[in-house]
Amino acid sequence: MTRPTKEDRKKYDIDFAGDLKFGLGMEDEVIAMFKDKKIEVKSEKGMWQRTGNIAVEYESWGKPSGINATESDYWFHNLCINGDIYATLVFKTETLRKIVDSLDFIKTVKGGDHNASKMYLVNIKKLFSSDVIKAYKGVAEMQQENKSDEDNLEQCNDCNESFCEDCINECNYCENYFCITCDELEYISSTGKEEDYENDSDRMFCINCIKNNYSKIAPWDK
Repeated sequence: MTRPTKEDRKKYDIDFAGDLKFGLGMEDEVIAMFKDKKIEVKSEKGMWQRTGNIAVEYESWGKPSGINATESDYWFHNLCINGDIYATLVFKTETLRKIVDSLDFIKTVKGGDHNASKMYLVNIKKLFSSDVIKAYKGVAEMQQENKSDEDNLEQCNDCNESFCEDCINECNYCENYFCITCDELEYISSTGKEEDYENDSDRMFCINCIKNNYSKIAPWDK
């Protein structure tokens, strides 16, 4: 048996550290499901064993219900055998919506009290097919883009609303952000000469800083 080289051991350590970090991150996400998130729980009694399908309700008594109405963050779908939970499928609710919408063919059935509910029948194997996984990746990319957009937002110091960089400005003195509705900010030259604008165009100040700290902002103006 060949012993691993020093370089091999370094690679294994790096891989293990990466896997450990990933695992801990997923552990935190699962903990967050039960701590800070809303969960919708649905259970299949036993039909899923014979048909290989799960039923996802979307309408009841002519009104949106289930997947089309829930405000949950996560959707837990229990697969039961003889009244006991055999396994649980866990989805981010928005992801499950997108997956259902992406299926090229989906069967619907009626059920519930007085057959007033309508449900999508989703094949369990289909959930792990390549086309559904592609749809999930599309959702994940969209969610990442939305997160990136949110990360680029700044909060106005006055109204506390969040805005993109085109609708908000930073005061050069207090370093707080203000939307153009609350405070358009005012340019004040570092020398008192307008021709210096190109060199200090970031010298924009909020009303309060100009009022309370003008002597420091424009010491040349005496």
